[in-house]
Amino acid sequence: MDGCGVYQALALISKESGLSIRIELMRNTHGICSVSVSHIHTLLRFAVLTLLAGMQLGSAVGQERTMVTALPELCYAFRRGIDVWTVCEGKRERIRPPFKINSLVIAADGSHLAYYTAPNKRRGTQAHLVLVSLAPAFKATDFELGSTTRALHSSCGTILEFQTMIDESRWASKLRWSGQARNVIAANSMEYLPSEIFQCSSDRNIVAEWRDVPWNPQMPHPPPFGGELAILKDKNIVAKVSHIAPTFRVSPNGHFVSYSQNSWDDKAGLHSRLCVTELPDRTSCLANFIYEANSISDLGEVLPLVELDKGCGDGACLGIAYWRPGMAQEEIVENDDSTDPQWITSQVAASLRRWISSLSRPSSNPKQ
Repeated sequence: MDGCGVYQALALISKESGLSIRIELMRNTHGICSVSVSHIHTLLRFAVLTLLAGMQLGSAVGQERTMVTALPELCYAFRRGIDVWTVCEGKRERIRPPFKINSLVIAADGSHLAYYTAPNKRRGTQAHLVLVSLAPAFKATDFELGSTTRALHSSCGTILEFQTMIDESRWASKLRWSGQARNVIAANSMEYLPSEIFQCSSDRNIVAEWRDVPWNPQMPHPPPFGGELAILKDKNIVAKVSHIAPTFRVSPNGHFVSYSQNSWDDKAGLHSRLCVTELPDRTSCLANFIYEANSISDLGEVLPLVELDKGCGDGACLGIAYWRPGMAQEEIVENDDSTDPQWITSQVAASLRRWISSLSRPSSNPKQ
């Protein structure tokens, strides 16, 4: 497996520790991965608490799921292979860009989208980040990328790009978030130190800050994996949650926060559950669920990725589920390999179609 391998570890303990835990894997579906082979091998020998953007995630093995057709009240977009799909008001449409993209994130207000181009070894071209205004002219701005793993998030009323770094300061080398994000739309940087990664409402009055909690390998057993999540309103902490994976999201209106919370059982190993908190303190959870929350709506609805009971080439097949507080079980809404699910509006769906159409015109010269 090279530095851009499809799978990386969420939680691995070295054989030397004598501990036995369930291993969960995450799928790198976002960003540009250029971590070296030696770094990956180091991570595979030790615990990795920080996740890269995008994970292979799903419900507990053997759990039956409900498959539903597109619910007419839902409106979302996602990627499948080289295609972008929109599902709005019960209508499904496939949109095919004229070039391959590695990720797609749409701003919550529908004003912009951002994506990573795929590198082309034959042409000798490198991956780039492209920001597109969804105003009629579809102005595109191109950014060159460095050599670190990156992830795009729609948050804080903009599109954020986070980077990772190798931390050599503790008992083991570890991949962690750098603590700073690029505001892609405003072309400046944002940070909420000492957090490693953060999310916030569109008005930035609600901020969720995540920081890692280090584990001492001399402890008799591992703690539940994850860090500490602090939720602030107007810079005052209103809630704290422990053992949280760095895959949390804040709804654009700031009323809801979604996250994956971990726990440890000496017999069964690591457990995770999907939770949504309606601020200040009303929480609902879905047990035995490891998930990725790309997007949470202003109603507290989430579109987590789930591992399907079928293979897709060399890796697992990831579908898309729908869940909201009050539901006893998630419902599968996309039963084929999919990624980048996110809430949109019918107006954004129409803008996506017009944008893709503009790329096929002779005068268009998109970054490929």
